[in-house]
Amino acid sequence: MELYMDEIRSLCSSMDLNDEVIENPKTDNKMDNKINGVKDILNQYNCFFFDMDGVFWRGSETIQAAVEAFKLLKANNKKVYFVTNNCTRSRQTYVEKLKGVGVETPKENVFAASSIVAEYIKLKHPEVKKAYVVGMKGICDELDEYGIPYLDS
Repeated sequence: MELYMDEIRSLCSSMDLNDEVIENPKTDNKMDNKINGVKDILNQYNCFFFDMDGVFWRGSETIQAAVEAFKLLKANNKKVYFVTNNCTRSRQTYVEKLKGVGVETPKENVFAASSIVAEYIKLKHPEVKKAYVVGMKGICDELDEYGIPYLDS
């Protein structure tokens, strides 16, 4: 899911849209063995998924190259989504954290494990009257967002 972040970081840090050849670390039938610089990435893909922790920040430190990569993608009208398996925060909290590092995105473009759990319960198990949460505040916040009552452990 890191979408060749090391290569994107190094290329976007200088914002040089050259034709340097980047080795693709994973090959399959759907992709060529090489990507020719940022131009090819921009031309070949319309949608990008980024993890957040360790990609846009490490602890309290912003990873500026990722922010620049996001800005480059948005400037080229690409769809950008954010994913995390971290349940400690709600989507809204992630939106605010992203904004704090210079990335503006709507809550609908953030997929957190906590929101996926709440949406799953709402859509697939509407018979659930109340959930018992053994977990972090992010899950409780998302259950609130979806109108699912819960008992917090």
